[in-house]
Amino acid sequence: MLFVDESNNVPALAHTREDIEDYCDAYYSVRTYFAYYNEIIHPIPEADLAPGSTLENIQPPPLKRLQGRPRITGRREAGEPGPKKRSYSVRCSNCREIGHNAKSCQRAPVAKKVSI
Repeated sequence: MLFVDESNNVPALAHTREDIEDYCDAYYSVRTYFAYYNEIIHPIPEADLAPGSTLENIQPPPLKRLQGRPRITGRREAGEPGPKKRSYSVRCSNCREIGHNAKSCQRAPVAKKVSI
């Protein structure tokens, strides 16, 4: 089996019923691919990658001011109270009761189905 790029030559070879492997180098064979990559690549050990360097010296990049209009409220830290919620009452236009709107009203009239 070969790794072959389907270019204009492959349909021409298929039309003449010739073997594609005759026109490809052995470099592109599966056997050669596995021969190159049969060795295991071991990970680099963590100890002493570069002598004298420590990860404590690494600093984050300097902060840049973002483009556009700044946010009105900043991000809050853990334990900090959130913004105050506005209190308002919703009144239903069907039954005039407080606490729900007309779409979720239980006493809303049921619309009759119209047959066409």
